[in-house]
Amino acid sequence: MNKKVLCIICLLLYILSFFLLSIFRINENILVWKNSRLLIIPIEYDNEQISHLLSENGIKYISSSTQFLNFPYDTKITNTYKKNLLNYFFNKEKTHQIIYLKNASEKDVKNISKIFTKLNIPFSTDAKNRLPYFPSLLTLIFFIILFFMSKKKTDFTFKMLPFLFFSFACPLWLQNISCCLFIFTYYLIQPLMGRYGLQKFIKSHFLFYLVSFSFILINLLSGIKIFFLMILTLISFFSISYFSKNIHIFKNAKKHIFEPVMIVGANQIKIIEKKTIVIFIIYFCIFFILINFSGTSKINFTIPVPKKNYLIKKINVKNFEKISVKKQQDKNIKPLPDLFDFIYASWNSNAFMFQNLNDKNNIQNVVNFPKENDIICFPEYKFVSGSFEKSIKKLYVFDDNFINETFKKVDNSFSIESLLISQNNFCLIEYANKAKGINSNFTNAKLIFMLCISLIFLINIMILWRKNDSKR
Repeated sequence: MNKKVLCIICLLLYILSFFLLSIFRINENILVWKNSRLLIIPIEYDNEQISHLLSENGIKYISSSTQFLNFPYDTKITNTYKKNLLNYFFNKEKTHQIIYLKNASEKDVKNISKIFTKLNIPFSTDAKNRLPYFPSLLTLIFFIILFFMSKKKTDFTFKMLPFLFFSFACPLWLQNISCCLFIFTYYLIQPLMGRYGLQKFIKSHFLFYLVSFSFILINLLSGIKIFFLMILTLISFFSISYFSKNIHIFKNAKKHIFEPVMIVGANQIKIIEKKTIVIFIIYFCIFFILINFSGTSKINFTIPVPKKNYLIKKINVKNFEKISVKKQQDKNIKPLPDLFDFIYASWNSNAFMFQNLNDKNNIQNVVNFPKENDIICFPEYKFVSGSFEKSIKKLYVFDDNFINETFKKVDNSFSIESLLISQNNFCLIEYANKAKGINSNFTNAKLIFMLCISLIFLINIMILWRKNDSKR
């Protein structure tokens, strides 16, 4: 392909990547439940007192003190369902109580925070899960410092700008540390750009490969979306690198019949200076110290959350049957009651009174999982023309209409069922640790990895500085 065409494509990719990084940036304030916020309080605090405070401030909530749904007839299934439903209001360790704030706005959460802080009531909400943009600001400051120290400011700006965008698109501590390492590495080799022997120099120093490897690995282990953002960043970097290398084609195409080769003076270059090492040490010390105090939640416990890999979007009878098959196949799953269990308990309660008592399942007060178009019939006898005639009356049909009618009973109620219905999908519920930040072992492992990479990098640049200093 013609180099001019390639250059134009690279320039377009470079510009496009910034739009994509802005569009697909990591979203902040991802809530555990749709349309609801969590309010988590130590169990020793009186639930009625908390409920009174919420009611006074006009906050709609679901708690263990709110009324439970009444079934037409209590069976073993419905009693078990109601008993397990209480687990929604406590963490797995039973050290904290959970209150669900229905359709609570950011303003509502702030008001609650002020009131609870004033009354010295310790609490936590999932509204605190906002991504901190402070790491990105530190990366920006680091970028500006190196920009003023760079002797090729235009080249440094255009090539490192994608990494600065990446830091704001993904404002997490580890991603920003890896970004700063990459930016600093490029700053070190920038004076050698365009000189003979650059490739040989890079090959002889493994730390450049180490930094690139750590940047890719950290983002690969952080999820598909972050890895996608990293790929966009690298595409942008290589695109502008190719464009800047071949930009002379446009300048000199009319003046020369041959492709010119850039000649650079062979003056000795001091790659690493003492101030460069000092900046690196101070800056990365600040990074790692701040990470230590940046936990978004001091509470570390497990709470009921929707299980993503068991999510079926459309609520209907066919998907109900899919869930029933999964529940029967996966014997290890012991979830909290979910929408499936609510529909099953409703059908069980309505149908049980009209079942044949000779059926063993009914003797044990159990009804099997219903299937599509299952019918509950009741015989009726009418006196017609001097004799009794028998007719069969359909009481309940297990179809989409039955599910919709069941949901209508709890649409505007303050119950867990209304919370589950508002998710607009079938999903199993499990206990999971939702304390974000630096608490998980995997996150700690990644932090230790980046700390080791930074120390190895520091040792290597100090060795390079010593060698450079001894040659003078």
